[in-house]
Amino acid sequence: MSKSEYILECNNVHKVYGEGTQNEVHALQGINLKIKRGEMVAIQGPSGCGKSTLLNVIGGLTPISEGEIFINGIDIRDFTDAEMATFRNVNLSYIFQLFNLFPFLTSLQNVILPLLIQQLPRSIAESRSISLLREMGLGGQIIRRPGELSGGQQQRVAIARALVSNPQILLGDEPTGDLDTTTSGDILRLFRRINTEREQTMVLVTHSDWIASKCDRIIRIQDGVIVEDGLNGGK
Repeated sequence: MSKSEYILECNNVHKVYGEGTQNEVHALQGINLKIKRGEMVAIQGPSGCGKSTLLNVIGGLTPISEGEIFINGIDIRDFTDAEMATFRNVNLSYIFQLFNLFPFLTSLQNVILPLLIQQLPRSIAESRSISLLREMGLGGQIIRRPGELSGGQQQRVAIARALVSNPQILLGDEPTGDLDTTTSGDILRLFRRINTEREQTMVLVTHSDWIASKCDRIIRIQDGVIVEDGLNGGK
């Protein structure tokens, strides 16, 4: 299989926190991982095993201690913060476990922000953002700020913000963690539809076996090491 078929490659990736001190923590220990374009992948494992750290280094939010990470064949290791921010805005979107919404902005303003950074005309950006918020069941919450929303509503705003720019790779850290079962199902069906229609790659950290069962592939991590990696047939 040619290298071009992989949108993401991690080669011998290590991440050490507190390096050179007595309190060193080896969060990732030689991760080797290849993800094909259009795959929907679940990452599972016990708390503290390195799942979120792996997501953070893939997204360029945390520098690696050793190894290589390629996205679309581009080595992201030596990017400056500004270069990584520009690259991330074009190629990646992130759904954070703690939402990371701007508290002083409305739902619409939070969602539209990535499109304005990409300099999309405001009328098009606003139309796309409103449409997605309505699809998320938030048509009545468009002008509300995060403090006026429930946790589940905030999570849906965060998901809409991640999806609105049509990223090549969507990274999700417990993306349905604060949603009820019905809403989680709706969001997973939306993820799958977008994944299928746009061949958008999705990497989802989750404790939920049910969510993992809906993905194409399940990767299990323990103590910073991949201990299982298998096709799942989630489609």
